[in-house]
Amino acid sequence: MDDYFNPTRNELLLWFKKKAPTLGELYHGCLKILYIDCRIPGWVRFVSHGVREIRNRLPHVVAGIEEDSRYNSTPQVNEISNLWEKHSFTFDGSPPVTIQNNDEPEDTSIHISFELYKRISIFIGDHKRVSLKNKEKAIRLFNFMIGEETAIESNDPIIHHWWNTTEYFMKYAHESSHFIENSSSRKEFYNKFETFEFVLSGLVKKFYKTTEDLDAILAETNKRAN
Repeated sequence: MDDYFNPTRNELLLWFKKKAPTLGELYHGCLKILYIDCRIPGWVRFVSHGVREIRNRLPHVVAGIEEDSRYNSTPQVNEISNLWEKHSFTFDGSPPVTIQNNDEPEDTSIHISFELYKRISIFIGDHKRVSLKNKEKAIRLFNFMIGEETAIESNDPIIHHWWNTTEYFMKYAHESSHFIENSSSRKEFYNKFETFEFVLSGLVKKFYKTTEDLDAILAETNKRAN
C-alpha cells in the first residue's frame, strides 16, 4: 500500500467502507490526487469537489437526516439577468455612466429600481439559507456521532473549526474559481485538507467526549494550520 496511507487514513477508509462507501471512494480519490507523484491537471478543483460532497452528504448518508430538494437558482438568476438588461446595465463590470479618461469611479453610487433590488435581495437570502441549512445538518451529524449527552451547538469551537476548514474548499470547487499555485498556496491547501481529515477522524473515533479531548484537538488543528 502507498506510504501516504497512514493509520488514520486507513481507519477513515475502513469507516467509509462500512458507513458511506461512495463517499469513501471520493476520499480515496482525493488522497491519490494529492499524494501521487504525478500532479494531474485540475487537482485543486477535483479535491475541493470531493471535500464539498463529503461534508454535505455525510449527514444524509450516515445520520439519516432527510435531504432537502435541490436548490435551483437558475430561474432567479434568469429573472435578475432580464431585469439587469432591461435597465441597460452592463455585463462586464464596467460602470453604466460616462467616466472621463476611462477611469473607474471611486465613490459613485449606482441607483437600481426597487424591483431589481428585491430580486437580488431574495436571491442572496435564499443562497444564505442553503448555507445555514448545511451547517445545521453538520451539527446534527456531529451530535449523532458523539451522542446527545455531549451534544454541541453552532457556536461550539469544533463545529466552527470544521465549518471554516471545509468552507475553504467551497471557493475552489467551481470552474470560475482561481487558485494561484505556488509553494505557499499548495502548503495551505494541504494543511486544510489534513485538518479536514483530522477533525473527521476525531469525530469517527468519538474523541469529543471530554473537555480535555476537545482542547487537545483544537491545539493540534491550530498547530497544523500554522
